[in-house]
Formats: sequence, structure tokens, C-alpha cells
Amino acid sequence: GGQSLGLQWVTVREPEENFAEVREDGVYLLGSRADLCEVSARNLLLQRQTSLNFSAETRLSYATLQEGQDAGMTCYYDENTYLKFGVFIDSGKTYLKVQEHVDNDTWDGFAVELSDAEKEIVLKCDTKGLERTFSYRREKEAEFTLLGTLSNVYYLCDEGIRRGKRFTGAMIGVYAHGDGVRVPVQCFFIKNIE
Repeated sequence: GGQSLGLQWVTVREPEENFAEVREDGVYLLGSRADLCEVSARNLLLQRQTSLNFSAETRLSYATLQEGQDAGMTCYYDENTYLKFGVFIDSGKTYLKVQEHVDNDTWDGFAVELSDAEKEIVLKCDTKGLERTFSYRREKEAEFTLLGTLSNVYYLCDEGIRRGKRFTGAMIGVYAHGDGVRVPVQCFFIKNIE
């Protein structure tokens, strides 16, 4: 109670009431019914990308996720072009995935199945220009494990695709997709690398 988000955080549209609750151990995001590709999505908490080279990291607790829901980190331009780096519940199994969305197409880039015993994970995205490298660290591990690298995320810039007015700019942050689920996202930070 009483704590608020810092000025570095933005939402792309009017958020749902109580969509983010700031607690001592992090921010608890309320999942949206709508996915990130829909204008009605209200499940995003973003920071503007201020450098071409940076590292972003967050701790995600996903015990509350249910079938068909997902949450995690996003590299976001708008509802037409983004990628998700998060935990997905699909057919009763839990996956850590990098999922890309460009124009009207969505596909999985990388994925690894997580065990049912795990309920928390640290996600890390290292950025060098248009390259994104995704790593993760399980609860009891000290070192990060590489999930994969996307060498050219051209779609996360102004010239990414031609489709009407595109105005938000490159951003990175956290999201939750799932009606009524509240997902703890802890310790999100970005470190610019010059």
C-alpha cells in the first residue's frame, strides 16, 4: 500500500484499474484478457529504450499462471511488432519461450520446458543494436543459461514494418496475459552498456 511506480514506467494506453500493485518485493501485474497484439491489451508496463546496447533483467514468479496464460518480459514497439520472453502454460505444461510477433504473424523462436516444481525464474535480455540474447536463471542456480539469440529484430524500430501511424518507439518491460491472474514481477532493471 501507498507505494507508486517510478516516472521511468509508461503504459501505451489507459491501464485497467489496479493493474499494477507495488509491494516491497516487487510489482504485481494484473493480467489482461487481451494479448499484446490487441489494441485492448492493458497488461503492459514499459520503459523507453534509451540506448542501442543494454541489459535488462527481471525476476518472475509464475505460480499463479494457468492454462493459456503467459507473463514475462517484452521488447515492444506496438501491438503490431513485439517479442515476448516469458513463461507460457500450454497443454498442461510450462514453457519458457521467446515468441515473436510481426504484423499478423506470431511464432516461437526458442523454448525450453520448465519443471512443475519451479515457480520462479530470472529472465535476462542483452541487447546490442538489433541483436537480442535471452538467458535465464532458475531459482537455485547461480549462473545464467543461454536460451537463444535473435540476430536481427528489425521490427522493433520505426522502419520495422509499414502500417499506418507508428509512434511509441522501442521499449522494454513486463507484461501479463491472462484474465484475472496477478503475477509478481520483481527487481526489473535496465543497465545501459556504452
